[in-house]
Amino acid sequence: MKRVLDDLHIFCTVVEEGSLKKASERLDMPHSTVSRRIEALEKNLGLVLLHRTTREVKVSVRGEELYQNCASLLDNIN
Repeated sequence: MKRVLDDLHIFCTVVEEGSLKKASERLDMPHSTVSRRIEALEKNLGLVLLHRTTREVKVSVRGEELYQNCASLLDNIN
């Protein structure tokens, strides 16, 4: 359960920062780790949360829904 909450926190940070690189800097973790954790979260949920290209990251419709539902919840937990 802790891993899922951590992955949701990483996801919310990526959405807030608008990039994997900026999120990795804010979280003080390697870019590759952030990317792998997002991929694992997507696989666990069976959803595409982010559309990634080499130039940008866009939040999917499902990703935006998840972000809206999780952001305030995670703030209250932390």
